[in-house]
Amino acid sequence: MKHHRMSTLFITESYPPARGGVSRSSRRIVEALTLKAIPVVVFTIDRSLSAGMTTRQEMDGVSVVRLGPFPDDDMTLQLAGNIITELVHTHPVEILHGFYASYPGYLAAFYARMLGKKSIVNARGNDVDRGMFHGRYAHFLQWTLSNADAISCVTSELVRKCTVLSGRKDIFFTPNSVDAETFRIMPDRISLRRKHFLGSDFIVTFSGELRMKKGMTFILDAFNELSRTEGVKLLLIGSVRKSDLPLFERYLKNHGGIEQDIIITGHIDNDETLCEYYNTSDLVISPSLWEGMPNSVLEAMACGRVVLSSDAGGAADIITHGVDGYLIRRGELHYLKDAIEKIKNRTQAERDKTGECARDRVLSHFNSERENARLMLVYESALTGSLRQPS
Repeated sequence: MKHHRMSTLFITESYPPARGGVSRSSRRIVEALTLKAIPVVVFTIDRSLSAGMTTRQEMDGVSVVRLGPFPDDDMTLQLAGNIITELVHTHPVEILHGFYASYPGYLAAFYARMLGKKSIVNARGNDVDRGMFHGRYAHFLQWTLSNADAISCVTSELVRKCTVLSGRKDIFFTPNSVDAETFRIMPDRISLRRKHFLGSDFIVTFSGELRMKKGMTFILDAFNELSRTEGVKLLLIGSVRKSDLPLFERYLKNHGGIEQDIIITGHIDNDETLCEYYNTSDLVISPSLWEGMPNSVLEAMACGRVVLSSDAGGAADIITHGVDGYLIRRGELHYLKDAIEKIKNRTQAERDKTGECARDRVLSHFNSERENARLMLVYESALTGSLRQPS
């Protein structure tokens, strides 16, 4: 039976096949809504399209509408508003769900008010962390947080920030989940290392698009020192962001020798291959300067890997330091090399125990059932004004 009272226009910053955490999380939420028999239409800005170009396609039974952005945000938003208005008039939409506060959240909150519908805004990380300091986004962010019918944040830190910015006391904490059947502990790590041409070194892994906000300079500084230690390699599952690639290459040129200890896979679309790489790792690091709730941390922990993360964003919600992983304060990232060495010097049995606790943690607290239950509470709040928070 279709739940038409929750029929949703899902407006997102990014959607597959686009890469990145927002895209992956968007698809996960849309799949959760469709499993609840909630009709969904997706609208996204797609930077791979020419300016003003629109496309419509069916993906897994969901209609996805894409708009190519103009160089000027105002033209993009005006055309987006026209498309949103038309979608609301031609589909049984009751809720506009903005997945990312600026600009999807603004579009959802504004056009819900204009068209007599309800709005939900998901704050994800950069949208607030950068938006609150950015003149172009700050006003949009403030208005959005003050006028949305329901707001959810992916980390408790974001809840606090959005509370301060808006003065609201009704903001939901809705952390990400991870598929612990896909991301799992695999047997025979030696064979996996052979398959991916990795030797017997201590493998320290970073997963994602390496860039400044992800702690790139701290990682490079740490490995500039660790390269003097035999048997330590950096595995980069992903690539370096194009805008940061000149700095990355200049660093390698100025510190000759460390490039031989860095293995770069390039972007990986296949989750099974990604899981294999996690399982080859001895330690997964996430030394971000600011962050939402990193999928890479949840995925690595689901694979039973030891994770060392900065305390930025959702990492502090996920990891209990010294129990199921390790945290390093953002202000102490210049000690990243020391933190890596301390974990490396622990016994294999100690690291295995931490990995087991890591998987137990995500199984119990970051599963799809909990995420979906929280999502439904946010939807009920938008429709009814209920303030019931999840346990």
